[in-house]
Amino acid sequence: VGTTGITSYPTEEVAGMVFVFVREDDFSLDDVPPLSQDLPFRFPENSERFPHPLWPASPSLLDEDAVALGMHRTGYGNWRIACENGFDNAHILVHKDNTIVHAMEWVLPLGILPTADDCITVVEDEAGPKGMMQWLFTDKWAPVLKNEALGLEVKGVNGRAYRTSVVLPGVLMVENWPGEHMVQYEWYVPITDDLHEYWEVIVRVCKTEEERKDHAYRFERVYKPLCLHGFNDCDLYAREAMQNFYADGTGWDDEQLVATDISPITWRKLASRWNRGIARPGKGVDGSVKTHSIR
Repeated sequence: VGTTGITSYPTEEVAGMVFVFVREDDFSLDDVPPLSQDLPFRFPENSERFPHPLWPASPSLLDEDAVALGMHRTGYGNWRIACENGFDNAHILVHKDNTIVHAMEWVLPLGILPTADDCITVVEDEAGPKGMMQWLFTDKWAPVLKNEALGLEVKGVNGRAYRTSVVLPGVLMVENWPGEHMVQYEWYVPITDDLHEYWEVIVRVCKTEEERKDHAYRFERVYKPLCLHGFNDCDLYAREAMQNFYADGTGWDDEQLVATDISPITWRKLASRWNRGIARPGKGVDGSVKTHSIR
């Protein structure tokens, strides 16, 4: 008696998803924040703060009639690498050959360069999500449409305006993606230091059963195979390819930074200020003992 026990984890269900606050035994239940503080910025509540004239206000998981459709899989790498890849404005070069980009004739830049010191807004409100908003598709960022050194040029004719933001504990929001009246969320949930759970979720508000069916139909035939798989498969490949460079801890010191790295550097500073501690590897979890690693 008094030597054994089971840790309890607060949960909350939203839009068919169950969120679990994974805490250590000594993390007080009184300190567990509301789920809304760990979800991306909401609209139209934040439309004045973060104007988005190029697209409709993005829906939220917390909206009435929100429908969340997506998938999750295991990423073979550190969650920090995955998270930074999601909003790194240089990484989009890996998507230049994606089927949906060419099928839709999208103008997807080869990269996006910062042109102003205030190209990112850091949000650290006392009550609310802690994160950062990137002012894409404004004069604070310049798209790269041609790279003569590599012989590459963007030939798309249809604009696909979008914007990325990221909040703690590690969730990306891509507004107006992969279509209007939609938003894509990505969660990067640590399992061990070289394994994470990768969640890809598209959210849309569907007020009628017919809208739900139409959206589910298109999700299964377009968004899941061409976006969550086809487009994001490139991200998984890139993240796993970077794992060995960072695996022993020296990679963080050996990085060669460029202008677009203002995004991950801003995020790292933010995460270092507001993280809730470093979780211990779960007992019995594959990969928590390195000699037994799945990798």
